Amino acid sequence: MKKPILGIVLASIVLFSFQSAFAYTVTYEKWGPKIKDISTVCIIEPDYPNSKILSETFAKRIMDETRISVNEWQVQLQSFERGRDKSMWIIEQIPISLEEQKEFDYNQCHIFIKFKERPESQDEWYKLLAKTEYELGDTGRSDITIYYTSIKFCRTEDKDWVYFDPCYEDFPRLMQQIKSVIKHEFGHALGLGHYSSDNLDVSIGWARGTVPAPSIMAVFSHQNLNENIITVKDVVAVRSMYGENGFLPDKEEQIVFDSFQSSSEVYVIPKGGFTVASVDGLINKDMYISGLQVQITIIDPNQSVETREVRVSSDGVFNFQTVVDESIVNGTYTVFANYRDKKSHEITVDIQYEGEDVQSKIPQWVKNSVKWWAEDKINEHDFILGIQHLIRQGILNPPSPENQTVEDYEENQPLGVKIPNYVKQNALWWSQDKITDDEFFDGVRYLIKKGILVI
Repeated sequence: MKKPILGIVLASIVLFSFQSAFAYTVTYEKWGPKIKDISTVCIIEPDYPNSKILSETFAKRIMDETRISVNEWQVQLQSFERGRDKSMWIIEQIPISLEEQKEFDYNQCHIFIKFKERPESQDEWYKLLAKTEYELGDTGRSDITIYYTSIKFCRTEDKDWVYFDPCYEDFPRLMQQIKSVIKHEFGHALGLGHYSSDNLDVSIGWARGTVPAPSIMAVFSHQNLNENIITVKDVVAVRSMYGENGFLPDKEEQIVFDSFQSSSEVYVIPKGGFTVASVDGLINKDMYISGLQVQITIIDPNQSVETREVRVSSDGVFNFQTVVDESIVNGTYTVFANYRDKKSHEITVDIQYEGEDVQSKIPQWVKNSVKWWAEDKINEHDFILGIQHLIRQGILNPPSPENQTVEDYEENQPLGVKIPNYVKQNALWWSQDKITDDEFFDGVRYLIKKGILVI
């Protein structure tokens, strides 16, 4: 394979300590769109015959989970195109087996995903979980390398001291860890930077999974087993970079919205009280029509949609305010505006309750997903997305899977998810409020601990 000239190196750094943290601000870097038009992702099968830690089964599993992880980005981006053509977010994929690699025409690939045991440079050992490199120039081509060897602390000692230093193990990292890294690095391939806090303690909490990460682009380490899913913030960030036409070439269109923003990213409702949420914007003077109102669309955390009409002043300014109190659903809201059949970019705001456990309420859509899965109306992947949401929100605290051998990993993580049938009965009872949350969660925790349910 012809090796492209590569540019920026992006690394997922391993962090090892954590302390309590208080107020902080976040930065979400966006380096601009990297994909040009509909792109092809080539997934290169790892060289398992020459690997001491990869078996054929696990290598096939990595290939399958990589395809699913990339497809999750496409599905999440397309899900926001309500009533619009979703083809603007198509991502083609080609898995390249070991047998095909020698003769394959790599010129058709725009993004390469390949796998190695560890970084070639010892200076990068234990520090890099993966890296994404861009080809020089405005080509839209990038190269993702995933390092799959598990990392632990090894004990050594001399006559005076006992040492615990990072070292590589003789088997791969958990599949969930590899999947999280793939989704994170593909975010870089799209043009997203890191989601970071100015408080180191908070960033370390995200890295270790002790605090739910608000974005797949937060820097995380190999200790993080159950966090790092693609969030609404990530989807909105990508859509804001690429615009109305997604990956497709831009069209010559008149700008309608000169600005559109919320007065705050987070609104905290005082206990027993209320606060006022506000969004405002400016219509381009050449697009303004006297008497025509702006439509504000609000999508709540349960995916319920509400539309309001707002008057536009003669200078193009509009403002929408609403009272929010404890009667509304807490969580992340998506808001956008429409004017003259043109849509603004989307923004997100978080609604939180002061002095209460804001993560204690289970969204109705999660219970619906569990019920529909139990009734065979949706597939197991959608069921797992609901469980992942409960974990990310801190509602369900999963155990770490028990120590297993490579053979155990392969037995418990086959191609496709296999969950015992009795779990469906418990899920149905839970969705019908016939058993408690704790009774249902205990069963889920057991499946995760035994490696039957891989989250």
